[in-house]
Amino acid sequence: MECAGDPPHPPVVGKVTPFSIELLWKNALVLENRQQRVKYIVQEEELGGLVTKGYGTVYSGFAHRNTFTGLEPRTLYRYRIKYKFDNYETPYSRPVEVATTKKPPSGDDLHRAVQKNDIKSVVKLLQVLPNELIHAPDKYGYSALMTVAFKGFKHLAEILLENNADVSYQNNNGKNALLMACYAGKLEMVKLLREKGAVWESSDNNGSTPLHLAVDGGNVDLIRWMIKDGCPVDTKDRTSGWTPLMRLASTNGDVNAAEILIAHKANIDASDNDRKSVLMMAALNGHSDLVKLLLSKGAKIDSKSMHNKTALDFARSFEYEKIVQMLEDKYKEMRFV
Repeated sequence: MECAGDPPHPPVVGKVTPFSIELLWKNALVLENRQQRVKYIVQEEELGGLVTKGYGTVYSGFAHRNTFTGLEPRTLYRYRIKYKFDNYETPYSRPVEVATTKKPPSGDDLHRAVQKNDIKSVVKLLQVLPNELIHAPDKYGYSALMTVAFKGFKHLAEILLENNADVSYQNNNGKNALLMACYAGKLEMVKLLREKGAVWESSDNNGSTPLHLAVDGGNVDLIRWMIKDGCPVDTKDRTSGWTPLMRLASTNGDVNAAEILIAHKANIDASDNDRKSVLMMAALNGHSDLVKLLLSKGAKIDSKSMHNKTALDFARSFEYEKIVQMLEDKYKEMRFV
């Protein structure tokens, strides 16, 4: 097909965003006073990159405008157009250059600054971010306050709370800043969140309370302070029916944490949804030091689970000889009392 006639005028720039550019062009049939159909072909060249790839066709059709999407923020682009008639086509127009706008501040920017403990950037972002974005989740579903609570960035937490971060905000899993701080063992952060209104009665979707998560983290100073501050010691979760002491017996078997819980009236004979007791859980998980502690505190050894198993049965099943010996000695002691 031969080229003929003058090149058309460049496209006219319409709405520009960080990720898109709208272009408009004249109706060639009106300009040429023709009755035949005309196709418009638009080419694009991205400028400013390390490598200039040259022009590539990004539109071929019959409309008189198009919005080009998927662009990079703050990037310069060049566009040119030609008209393609039934029997000939025009040369390409002179190029028009247009730059996409700067990407507006987002929740992602806030999360990046928070991860780096970049106080200056966080303060600057909070001045321009829409209020609702202070709770925007990151890719893991955590708000900025939840992240700083987990990391123990106390100054950042104070700044976020001063800028209306909700201390009780929960994500889709029911986690909140207090739960995150307790799991991470951040005592000073927990104190701050309590001062700002965080409550011990909060729990995630599984019913795990701050004390359940503090037990998971194993910070005994935190556990001691939480109980002194009024945190309940025997709340059960909603999935297994575990108290914090039962959770401990089922996971890390931390004797120091267990001693604190028991000293503050945690029920050493509590049972879960399967009627497994704290002693049974300690036995089946091989926590010999915890079994020893529970026996010294008077835990019942003859309780039976839903499946008619005792702590001794569990210990024998897993061949925990040290625990088996302790339990058998306890049975002998009971017979002679």
